[in-house]
Amino acid sequence: MIVVVFALISLMACAVQKGPILVGATYEVPQGLAPSAQKVMMGLTTFQDARGGKPSVVGVRETDTGHFENDLVIQDNVADLVTAAFGKALKAKKITVKDLPTWDLNIENMKTEDVDIVLGGRVTSLWTKVVTEPLNVTTHVDISVHAVLADARDKTVIRALDMHGTYDRRDITFDPDRVGQAISSALSSMIDQLMNDPEFKKKVQ
Repeated sequence: MIVVVFALISLMACAVQKGPILVGATYEVPQGLAPSAQKVMMGLTTFQDARGGKPSVVGVRETDTGHFENDLVIQDNVADLVTAAFGKALKAKKITVKDLPTWDLNIENMKTEDVDIVLGGRVTSLWTKVVTEPLNVTTHVDISVHAVLADARDKTVIRALDMHGTYDRRDITFDPDRVGQAISSALSSMIDQLMNDPEFKKKVQ
């Protein structure tokens, strides 16, 4: 009986699904995130996707021999995913957020529009690699973002940060929901670097 169960699990792990696989990913606000004590109006610009390639593709699923099986895709696109994650984190700190157009990170081209601080940036990497073999599925997520925090009134750069987030997990079978959770965890570890940055804290706490 045990052999039969393991055989079924093995077949599930190796089952091939044709076409792209949709994975859900969203930023999960960590518990205990301290609210801002200052009344700050933050202008959040749409982050640029500087990865190249298709904007909705966030990785691949392949076999342990390197044979490609599927693209891993999200519902919208990477630029919106990362922008929404930063917005959610800022709002969790009780910071008022105003959406602004995409910014090329040139201080002269920054749109201030009645905000105190502007946050913008570009996604340089967001990639997920899932390797499937019988009874063993490994997931690795890597995210890199270059972010710029600027003073809207003085039009000066407060802080430029290169932030990275990674996440690894191992499962018995493949599950798109678990892939989405891995991407969410990598997003959280990356955004935590901004939340804990001393210069950022000076401006919002």
